[in-house]
Amino acid sequence: MGLLRWMRKHFGVGSQRTDLGVPEAIDLEDFIVVKASDTLDLHTFQPKDVSSIVSEFLDGAVAAGFVQIRIIHGKGIGVQRRIVRGILEKHPYVISFGDAIDGAGWGATVVRLRLQDGSRGPGES
Repeated sequence: MGLLRWMRKHFGVGSQRTDLGVPEAIDLEDFIVVKASDTLDLHTFQPKDVSSIVSEFLDGAVAAGFVQIRIIHGKGIGVQRRIVRGILEKHPYVISFGDAIDGAGWGATVVRLRLQDGSRGPGES
């Protein structure tokens, strides 16, 4: 049973406890909290969606104040890697990017970002 259905059953329409003021329609976005992350794993996304997802992730990372992020695109034959890096080359807040230096190697790209105010962040010149 979904959350909205449960709330209506116990507190809403048809319930004897309608005095609690639960509205007929509830916008669940008011209850969902998304925590910003410095890592994006593209394995769960369709290739046709990669461009928009990476662009939105970059904008969100900049807004959250990250100075370094990681995009996992997988090794494969390099199609998603090329798409990701094409976007990174054009994004105004990207300072630099390259292969991850851990075990992921060329299956992930590490990106350095400028802060929203245009600075390079702590310890950067």
